[in-house]
Amino acid sequence: PDMLLRRRCAKLAGELGRRMSTGDDKVVSEVREGIAFLTLNDNAKRNALSFSLMSELRNKIQGFQSDRSVKVAVLRHAGKVFSSGHDLKELAMLQKTVGSTEKVFAACSDLMLAIRQVRFPVIAEVSGLATAGGCQLVAACDLAVASEEATFSTPGVKIGLFCTTPGVAIARSMHAKHAMSMLLTGDVLTAQEALSYGLVNQVTSAQTLQT
Repeated sequence: PDMLLRRRCAKLAGELGRRMSTGDDKVVSEVREGIAFLTLNDNAKRNALSFSLMSELRNKIQGFQSDRSVKVAVLRHAGKVFSSGHDLKELAMLQKTVGSTEKVFAACSDLMLAIRQVRFPVIAEVSGLATAGGCQLVAACDLAVASEEATFSTPGVKIGLFCTTPGVAIARSMHAKHAMSMLLTGDVLTAQEALSYGLVNQVTSAQTLQT
């Protein structure tokens, strides 16, 4: 009876997770067997951290806080890019129209804090490029697993936009010297380099990651 009850609860939780997601969602959520899967799903913008995507992701993470069936969350992505970082077109538009990008960076801060404060661990699952704010998102998660094809970078320095905010989370995950090298050069790290520097916990094949 207990096993049957757990299966029914898992099924109901999965149905709840699916109902939370629609075809227009930038973050698709689903619960299966105690695992909340959160998939970044804005391929048109390479899963850029727009205000709407960050707000939606934060709300869904916090929404699972009261679901006692959820024991862990996995943050993954659709498409070849985990996240390309902040939506620079959105930032430029906000600067031009309202003279401030404060609401976007406040949403970013709220998201990163939500990941750290929820009662369950959040695991990043990266099988593509994680750059700038996207790399920050990986670093903010409790654990991170990458495929052999995954790459990581903070390229803002190459266009005069030093990745100050991502640098905080990255420096907390990596040795300070490696983090500073990454931030000052904008060079791309392979999955194995990210593993050796402490940005990710494990590297595996893409096929294994998707199972």
